[in-house]
Amino acid sequence: MRIRSSYKLVLSLIVLLVSMRFPIGASGVSAQTRDIQATPDPILLEIVDDWRGMVPYWGKWLYFRLYASGRVEYERLTESQENHQTKPVKHEMQLNKQDYQAIIKVLEAPDFRDAREQYKELWSGIDAAYVTVIYSSPEKRSKPITLLNFIASDPKGKGYYPESVITLMKEIERLRKE
Repeated sequence: MRIRSSYKLVLSLIVLLVSMRFPIGASGVSAQTRDIQATPDPILLEIVDDWRGMVPYWGKWLYFRLYASGRVEYERLTESQENHQTKPVKHEMQLNKQDYQAIIKVLEAPDFRDAREQYKELWSGIDAAYVTVIYSSPEKRSKPITLLNFIASDPKGKGYYPESVITLMKEIERLRKE
């Protein structure tokens, strides 16, 4: 009897954790599980990539996290010299006022707030899938935006994705390259 109830408890916890879909970055702490009000520097935006299939890195990694102070955390996929395995390496930077305001403007755009929860892929990979999930703070938007096999520079995306989502992802790509 005791084993059966323990089994049910473990199974219930697994189902609960899988259904939550919360991102986890290099810190090991999900932005969505943090108490935004209690955090001295609340998270305004978090983007997580989840790669599957024949890709250099399999799993979730932090693409971009923006705090209210303008501080940014992100991970770059880097190949290890010792074992040639690709792994995420955490980086930080501070946005200037202009870049910070550009991102905030996008987050406040009506088409960003009204975006669907999920966008199917415009192209299908034969042996790989790239899932990008955009989380913004509860004050801006309560639901995540999930993009499947998204490429910001793909001309087919214009008219399919909200213009603000394309603009946001292009801006973040630019910032990550600096």
